[in-house]
Amino acid sequence: MSSFEYRKNLNTNVGECKWMALSGVRECNFNFETVIERATSKNDDVVLLPQGTKLYNATQILSNDWFRTRYPSNTENGGVWFTSTLDHAKNISYYTHILEYTTKEDLILLYIHNLKKYGDVKTRGYEFVRKHYRDIFFHIQETTGYKIQGYIGCNECEIFIENSQLPKTLEKIPTVAFQRSMKYID
Repeated sequence: MSSFEYRKNLNTNVGECKWMALSGVRECNFNFETVIERATSKNDDVVLLPQGTKLYNATQILSNDWFRTRYPSNTENGGVWFTSTLDHAKNISYYTHILEYTTKEDLILLYIHNLKKYGDVKTRGYEFVRKHYRDIFFHIQETTGYKIQGYIGCNECEIFIENSQLPKTLEKIPTVAFQRSMKYID
C-alpha cells in the first residue's frame, strides 16, 4: 500500500488523530479541552488549546533572524500553520529551521477530525482555509458568541492560527528547536 493510500484511511474512526511522519504513523498528541461539541453542520467541535502549549513552525531562515523581531505570517492564507510535535514539523519540505513557540494564553479553535468531509481525500489545510474556514468562523461566532482563532486538524497534525491572533496568543521570541544545513534545500 502506498503512503498516500495509507494516509487516506487515517482519522476515519472516532478518536483517531494521526498523521504519517517520517518515522511512521504517529499520534498528533493534541492537548485540548472541548468547549462545544458538534458546533458545525459537519459535527466539528470548538476546543480550547491551553496556555503553555508548545507549537512548532518549520520555516526558511536564509539571511537574517527575522523571527527574533516579528511573528511568522502568511498573507495569502491569512494565518500560519504549526504542528503539535517536532517530529511532525520535520515532514514539511524546504525548511532550514523549526521554531518552537509557546502559547501565552488559551486559544479557541475549531477541531476538525478529518478534512475529507470538506472535499476529497486529498484536501489539504490551505484548501480548507481558502474554501470553508471563513464561513464556519462566522457561523460559530454568530451562533455561539465564540471567536474562533484558528483550527486544529488531524490530517496533517496541524494547528492554524490567524495572523491577527499571533501577537496576542504566542510568545514573541521562539526557541530554535531544530536547524539543518542549506544543502538540503537545493
